[in-house]
Amino acid sequence: MAKFRNQLNDRLVSRLNEFLADSTAVKADGWADSVEQVIADLQLWADEELKGSENIALTLAQEVATFNLAQYKKVANSLFGIDPIGKEPWLEEEMKSFAKTNAKLIKSVPQKALWEIEERVMTGVRGGVSVKSLQKDIMSRYNVAKSRAQLIARDQVGKLNGQLTKSRQKDLGVDKYIWRTSLDRRVRGTPGGLNPTARHSHYAREGKVFSWDKPPPDGHPGEPIQCRCYAEPVIEGLD
Repeated sequence: MAKFRNQLNDRLVSRLNEFLADSTAVKADGWADSVEQVIADLQLWADEELKGSENIALTLAQEVATFNLAQYKKVANSLFGIDPIGKEPWLEEEMKSFAKTNAKLIKSVPQKALWEIEERVMTGVRGGVSVKSLQKDIMSRYNVAKSRAQLIARDQVGKLNGQLTKSRQKDLGVDKYIWRTSLDRRVRGTPGGLNPTARHSHYAREGKVFSWDKPPPDGHPGEPIQCRCYAEPVIEGLD
């Protein structure tokens, strides 16, 4: 995102005085075309910059899968004294699906930001606002895009980790799990926590048993946005 900010400054912010001056000139229609061209060029730059995003996402997925397997073995070993090992023919497709979805989400961040920035610049120039005000607006849109990119990164990793846990447990015949939370103030629904009135309380689910075939309204652990919960396997006869 730092590169994106530099491109915004170099290609757009540096020309705001020019656009404002042109907009007050006689027959000043050309400034709008110039803004559109700058935004189009920025989009082409972003597309080129993110060309390898699917490969990057696949590498990330493989790292998450390795971490997930290590954690799952650790939990199973500590709870039941077993080390689950088995073939995972579904894993490759799971990784590819994650990579494609993640790449699309990553590419959508600058695209959405540029649409919003173009609209703000067009409206601002037509309204005769100051360069300082336009700069502030552009950076505001940039910060929103940066926050969204960070949210996507955290959320997608959590979702993949949860999905792998589900697939690995079901692959071994585990039909149920115990909902576990991080046991801190950030857990949604925690009394006196950061989100005590959450529509779906994960705090209330701590220690309760759920079936993989019957997910809660907002999904299994890791599936809701920014969910940090995890599923502890229930192995019938061994617990």
